[in-house]
Amino acid sequence: MPDTLQIAIQQKLKAEQENEQMKFVLEKERQKVERKKIENWALLNQSMKFKN
Repeated sequence: MPDTLQIAIQQKLKAEQENEQMKFVLEKERQKVERKKIENWALLNQSMKFKN
């Protein structure tokens, strides 16, 4: 196999791995944001109970 073809294949695989890693990181960040929304909602809800 020509060196240029091997390099191209390796670069494509590396790009795919980086893409999958970024998807994973973004999903973890989305989950973190969702958790924070829920926590904030719970705190707000709790504080409203004390005001009434």
